[in-house]
Amino acid sequence: MPSCLFTNAHVFTGRSESDFASAFVVEDGMVRWVGHVGDASQPAADQQVDLQGRTVVPGFIDVHTHPTFLSQIVDAVPCTVPLVEDIPG
Repeated sequence: MPSCLFTNAHVFTGRSESDFASAFVVEDGMVRWVGHVGDASQPAADQQVDLQGRTVVPGFIDVHTHPTFLSQIVDAVPCTVPLVEDIPG
């Protein structure tokens, strides 16, 4: 299956709110590389597609909101282990 280099993109990497790449390579239906055109790690590709500045986001992002949840319950009554092991009946 041919590989394809997508360039001139705005690729959200998920590493931070402001970390974007400008290119990626898809091979055998999978993203094999994300970076910037000319990076030393850029693999060769059979085809090239100019995305004309379009934004690309992954299909699944696990942002884990545990810190947000904890900040919302910081003043709540503690009802979880290890602070509470049983509730008298």
